[in-house]
Amino acid sequence: MKRRVKKSLLFSSLLLMVLAGCSGTNGKNGVNGTNGANGANGSSSPFVSLANNNGQQVLLTWTQPYGATGYTVYSSTVSGGPFSALGTTTTAVYSINDLTPGKTYYFVVTALLSSGESPYSNVVSFRPYALYAYTVGNSPYGIAIDASGNVWVANESDNTVTELTPTAVSGVYQTIATYNVGTSPYGIAIDASGNMWVSNEGDNTVMELSPTSTPGIYQTTATYASTGEYPYGIAIDKSGSIFLENECVDASCNNGSVTELSPTSTPGIYQTNTTYDVGYEPYGIAIDKSGNILVVNYGAGNNGSVTELSPTGTGGYYTYTTYTAGIGYEPYGGIAVDNSGNVWITNYCADSNCNNASVTELSPLDATDYYYNTTYDFPGYGYGIAIDASGNLWLVDGSSTLTEFNGITTGPQFWPYAGPVFPGSGMW
Repeated sequence: MKRRVKKSLLFSSLLLMVLAGCSGTNGKNGVNGTNGANGANGSSSPFVSLANNNGQQVLLTWTQPYGATGYTVYSSTVSGGPFSALGTTTTAVYSINDLTPGKTYYFVVTALLSSGESPYSNVVSFRPYALYAYTVGNSPYGIAIDASGNVWVANESDNTVTELTPTAVSGVYQTIATYNVGTSPYGIAIDASGNMWVSNEGDNTVMELSPTSTPGIYQTTATYASTGEYPYGIAIDKSGSIFLENECVDASCNNGSVTELSPTSTPGIYQTNTTYDVGYEPYGIAIDKSGNILVVNYGAGNNGSVTELSPTGTGGYYTYTTYTAGIGYEPYGGIAVDNSGNVWITNYCADSNCNNASVTELSPLDATDYYYNTTYDFPGYGYGIAIDASGNLWLVDGSSTLTEFNGITTGPQFWPYAGPVFPGSGMW
């Protein structure tokens, strides 16, 4: 089985969101309609880009119209304005700091010319976020979030699961407990009853642990043998069925599979329902609001793929389609679905240089397809991902660090099922 060499963490954060398309002809009261300024309507207006950002800091750059002697930067929290002046500069660069995470900001720039102030530039937007880091066990690969907002992390090298709980302070979590599980745990999910499900890649088992009457104490309820080789991802649907992703169907390891374990009439007893073939070297699994199963396949090439299994309506699943466009470089395991149907995938590397990891967001185009939305860099290397009830992204990097992207999604984007069933976090 393939193993990754741990690499030193290089910290980088990049978020690029450029919105263009202003209309109108006169004035600066807005960017839409006949009274708005058309920022891209001639050479007298700058053309603005987001050069880079660092979470809560954004750097604007722009083209310099002929004869411009200065520039005014405007901002708004409404896409169409009105815009308020932030400041002026004589250079084509402007840095804006201390923005509020989770709030979208819109920026335009005007040029000071001999004829007066130019129309607005194109509009660019930026949604700042805050990064928080927490220390967990060794080689954290799996992650799940329960209904109370507790974060559960499977530590592959320690054979443990770490549970963290939120405090009253934003960005501060504390470790509640550490639990011993099987050999080389990779995937983790929490079911509607608060039971912890862990897939142990090292001994090809799935372990169920149940809460006791003592808070923070779990006991092993049952251990189930995996029907495939190297179980990585695990997800739970609204009926309580367990979907286990296996890297290999058998010892030949020619392709991967998803095994469905269904509950029986006897509590604590599950039976193997069906096994479905998917792509080569699948590492991540999630379930969307429609009950479709999404599997990210690392081995489909450096840019990977996502296989969708759709319910037949009469029991069982069939392979619906496979997506490749927009998948990042070396998707090594993390996949989650938010409440709007966007698919979030962690990539072991941001690019072929593998200087840092990234998260790719795919948005639904229609009922049968997705399109590439954007990519965010984050420190470390990409493994597990989960989304909490506020729309924050949680990622583990395989090097004892849990990272929270606070405010990066539009939230609340957690995808609850109807009824009192908590689906865990999909994969990891």
